Amino acid sequence: EEGGDLKSVCLTLFLLALRSGNEHRQADELEAMMQGRGFGLNPAVCLAIRVNTFLSCS
Repeated sequence: EEGGDLKSVCLTLFLLALRSGNEHRQADELEAMMQGRGFGLNPAVCLAIRVNTFLSCS
């Protein structure tokens, strides 16, 4: 299932790009969609995104 890993990495990078561009609503929707579809997003990755977002937004 290597293709799925690659897809989740790409989506994670896309999420980071959205959040760094202050597109938080879109990023939240994408994150919810990813979790709903069961993309194997590591909780640590999600946490890192949130921390990174918080630091870049504050």
